[in-house]
Amino acid sequence: MFNLVTKRINSSLGLKLENSRKIWERVTADQGLGSELRGEGGFKKCLQFTLYRPRDIISLLNKAFFQSLSEERDTLIMKDIEAAAKMISKARLDDLQKEYYAIFPSIKPSVNAFMGTTSKMSVSVVLNHVEKYFTSTNNLSEKEKVDYSLLGADGVLRALYSVGFVGIYDKQSNIFTFCHDGRNPDREFRDNDNV
Repeated sequence: MFNLVTKRINSSLGLKLENSRKIWERVTADQGLGSELRGEGGFKKCLQFTLYRPRDIISLLNKAFFQSLSEERDTLIMKDIEAAAKMISKARLDDLQKEYYAIFPSIKPSVNAFMGTTSKMSVSVVLNHVEKYFTSTNNLSEKEKVDYSLLGADGVLRALYSVGFVGIYDKQSNIFTFCHDGRNPDREFRDNDNV
């Protein structure tokens, strides 16, 4: 993937370089410990913001280049990558909420309940958090209130899993698994599961 992406950069910027590493070095800069973009290690850091698909990394880098140009730089720094990743993430979240609103009217407050929380929590913590959020939030629409009263915290968690917002940690494979097609979970959530 490194070669594919650097060849595309080479072509679109008219760099006329042959070596993929030299192409990447030409368009990236290091900012210090933890913010290095140079070398294949820097490229791997960029990949961590994607689903490891060519279209994702190309989209990320296109937005990052736009960000760097808006600050009158011709090299990418980690700040550009992070800004691009946030833009892409926000757009995906907005699309997710629009796509599922008709069948899951409380999707927006359900997602908002997780703002400012950690990315990994036990099911029991999530259920308590969701319940507390919905009972303490005053600005819910009538449709959102009715949806939550039907679903409850457990139903919200299942719905968030079914639309791909929440994954469940699989101890055997040491990864989070996600559903992206609206199906119900293929097993029950246990209180000590991590999501």
